[in-house]
Amino acid sequence: MRNGANPKSHRSCLRRLADGLVGAAAHAVPASHQHWAIAMVNETAYVTSDVAALRWSFGCFLAACALRLRSLHLLDFVAVRVAVALLAAFRAVDVGLPTLLALAHGGRSAALDTIGGLTPGDDYRRLVPLIEAIPLWLHLMLAMGMICYALAVVSTLRQRSAAAGFLLAGVVTEQASSILARPILAHVGIVVAPDASALAVVWLPIVIPLLFAVAAWSGSRREALSRP
Repeated sequence: MRNGANPKSHRSCLRRLADGLVGAAAHAVPASHQHWAIAMVNETAYVTSDVAALRWSFGCFLAACALRLRSLHLLDFVAVRVAVALLAAFRAVDVGLPTLLALAHGGRSAALDTIGGLTPGDDYRRLVPLIEAIPLWLHLMLAMGMICYALAVVSTLRQRSAAAGFLLAGVVTEQASSILARPILAHVGIVVAPDASALAVVWLPIVIPLLFAVAAWSGSRREALSRP
């Protein structure tokens, strides 16, 4: 058996992978940071451990991708701003709908029918027992999520990268509220959205907002110029 061959081959494979990653990172770095790319490549050659070199190069690759994304300034594009703002506004209404219904139901206002028309399914009246069972703390969480998405709308229209943080906070708050609300739904025995699709359960509340948060994180040239 050639016991010495496998470890050497394994180390060589790791080193080639590390070199490939650091090379890809050097190509991904914006022109304004090419000095960093040169230093990154040179530093990799001095890392003696193949495993450490792979960790280093992977970190360089992630940092280079972040720099490249940051340099795109996607919020400068009207289409991106409109898409992000519309999605955030939709999520704000969707997250805050139970609280809005509770407020309208409690006051028996004329707006109840209008707001009720936004509920999934056939008739908001079937949700009245659930509306009455939602505790105050859950309403506060839902309101917090609605505020986060509303702030994301404002930040997006102002071309601020802070929209990314507000979108992320909105997603986290909404998902936490959904998890905490499950025992209440089970107790009341009401299905809010029968036969909900993957679009309604995964893509619209989680995946697309997170993708838009990445886009918003790149900010705008105006914001970049205002930084010290």
